Amino acid sequence: MCSRGCPEKCTFCTTPQMWGSNIRWRSTEHIMDEIKNDSKKYNIGEIQFLDDTITLHKQHLYSLCDELEKLGIPWCTPNGTKVNYHLKEQMHMYQRMSDSGCYQITLAIESGVQRVLDDLIKKNLQLETVYPAIEKAKKAGMLVHTFWILGYPDETYEEMQKTIEFAMNSGADSYSFAILNPLPGTPIYRKVVKENLWWENRSMDDMLYRSSLVKVNGFSSPEEFEKFVNKSNVKANL
Repeated sequence: MCSRGCPEKCTFCTTPQMWGSNIRWRSTEHIMDEIKNDSKKYNIGEIQFLDDTITLHKQHLYSLCDELEKLGIPWCTPNGTKVNYHLKEQMHMYQRMSDSGCYQITLAIESGVQRVLDDLIKKNLQLETVYPAIEKAKKAGMLVHTFWILGYPDETYEEMQKTIEFAMNSGADSYSFAILNPLPGTPIYRKVVKENLWWENRSMDDMLYRSSLVKVNGFSSPEEFEKFVNKSNVKANL
């Protein structure tokens, strides 16, 4: 991790509560000392950066890219990056990342429906910026993985289908459709608790990867929704 904190206010995310809204960056020298030491000591062949906002500050990013290019170790961003940072020089940014060894970028998009992004997630993202970003990243030479979340409170079945369709038409190389989980400390968690939106006989104690805890429009049980999301992942990635 090169930084902690995130200025965004997505309703499903715990980062602002955990790390705050102010970004704190490590120096490039400090980061590279760690990478160089560990790659030599442990024979590491790839670096994965887990920052929530590694592309937020382009000067920090470019400084890091300059040093990574000298080192020659492949890297990627499995934790996701915001789609609409630095739109005017996005192609240049992606090319700098690719040239320094970034072989795959993950774009955190979450939904293919503007209403869901605006009203339910509070994510400052316009959908018209998504397809061009994917195209630019691929043109720069990177694979593009994408993050999506299904099952927000008040999201309709039709909107979930639109998100899947939007994703599969995006030109991305791979997809992760996740089931919304109401993480404690988030606005969505408070809504679920206040309105008692849990599936019957499900609670936070049942939180596992791909487990559904919150009632979803258009589905009669958590198992039915889990099968729907798993099927969507298989369909998209095949």
